[in-house]
Amino acid sequence: MKIIIKNLKRQSNVAVFFLLLVLLFTGCGKQMNAAQLMIEGLYSCTIAFTVGGQEFKINLTRPTAISYRFEVIDPPALSGMVITCDERGVTAQMLGLVFNDHLTALPGKSFAVAIRSALEVASVSGSKPGVKNGRLVFSGQCGAGPYEITAATDGMLLSISLPEIGIKATVSDFKVQ
Repeated sequence: MKIIIKNLKRQSNVAVFFLLLVLLFTGCGKQMNAAQLMIEGLYSCTIAFTVGGQEFKINLTRPTAISYRFEVIDPPALSGMVITCDERGVTAQMLGLVFNDHLTALPGKSFAVAIRSALEVASVSGSKPGVKNGRLVFSGQCGAGPYEITAATDGMLLSISLPEIGIKATVSDFKVQ
């Protein structure tokens, strides 16, 4: 009887140990999953930034894993312009006019190419955010220079910064699709 009780205690201890390991690893993974969902998933949001004294407000959508769609809301003179970027190239549309070309046709420091570049580099599998002031931070180098993308701990995108080209964008209305 003692042997049976001793074996049951040992099995219980092993089960509790493995349960604690599972809880530990799923707890750590939860934050990463939210961040990866934010940066790798399909989403839409509104971004606002100022470049050269001009304020911009853009609807940004990631309709597929390989494309980004930028629709200008403000300034009024550019309202309705749509820029779509994917690995095949870039398409710009406004007032019925359409321009198609390779991504290299646009300067790497144009807002659409720069923001796409930062999001693409940050979304590479295995990129891990740091934590700064209670927020998740992706940072590194992209085609437009250094970038920093911040998100809430639940994965909601908060800001995109590209200091070399003067973009410090705030993000609102973030929705996972």
